Amino acid sequence: MWKPLAHSIDWLLSMTLSRFVRPRGELPRPNVVPRDPAEVTWPDAVEPRFEPAKSPAGKSPGGQPPIDEKCWDFSFASPVDSPWEECRTARGLALGPPDAKRAVILLHGAYEDKYVHPVWMARAFTQQGYRVLIPAGPCHLERAPQGVFSGSPMFWSTDLFVAALYQWLAEVRGLIGFLRREGATQVGVFGNSLGSLVAGLAATLWSDVDFAALLSPVGSHADAIRHSRVAARIWPWMRDLSADQTALLDRWAPCRRRPLTDRLGFFITAYDNLQPTWLQEEWWQAWGQPPRWDYPHAHLSAHYSKDFYRDLAKFAADTAARTDHLAKPEAT
Repeated sequence: MWKPLAHSIDWLLSMTLSRFVRPRGELPRPNVVPRDPAEVTWPDAVEPRFEPAKSPAGKSPGGQPPIDEKCWDFSFASPVDSPWEECRTARGLALGPPDAKRAVILLHGAYEDKYVHPVWMARAFTQQGYRVLIPAGPCHLERAPQGVFSGSPMFWSTDLFVAALYQWLAEVRGLIGFLRREGATQVGVFGNSLGSLVAGLAATLWSDVDFAALLSPVGSHADAIRHSRVAARIWPWMRDLSADQTALLDRWAPCRRRPLTDRLGFFITAYDNLQPTWLQEEWWQAWGQPPRWDYPHAHLSAHYSKDFYRDLAKFAADTAARTDHLAKPEAT
């Protein structure tokens, strides 16, 4: 029962998205398209401005929201330029205690147009005393250019896709520096779908990323289009990539790089047609078979799994406990 239903959800998702996310008009050219993330000079830190906000998410499959859940909108000038004015300011949502010693940067999936699901996931960490920052990806959420579906311009060409990855990662790197300056002794990343690709890259680039957790992990955008009929339907203009374009995407594929942290968690969707499960498992294998959890869900339906939120909360608690243990002085 679950497998056909899960597959139907992914197929319906592809049919719906394919109507709204196609390229429009003359495509802009990004100013910078780095050929390799290892060759980029990343920013040290950013200085976000925080304003009190109302939580955008109510009850989730993980339970009722915390009493008096505190949220803040944040913004800062992006360290990377963009062809879209709306993307030149980085924006996002923050939850959890501002003075927390533990923090996680939570990265949403493609075409996210509300903060509801990211907030549901963030609560698994805030309940363990983490501060959570949810930066909106380029062209997503309140950074979407006017008149287009959230996130769609990021996928209009290979160069735009890589430029957006570069910009999002630069903003993540700046937020890590900010959190360290604020006194955070542990900073990790969590990524869902497209966000897992960004989180995975962060875990291969910077040794001060203390942990990485990945839901429906996308280790390579090119592999997804090559092997998934659902992905090919959403991005038909990316089906026939040139050798140079494929090589560029390979260099920005975390599954082809090595992580710099051994604290990893893979949350795998067993009936996923958008990011085929066997591709998720190939990434898991390439990274040494770290702890993993499997769910009888598709790419989207996993957001409604009680088991997932339970397991993510356990991962957050175990990671916090491990850090606390390492921070304690040895008995003399």
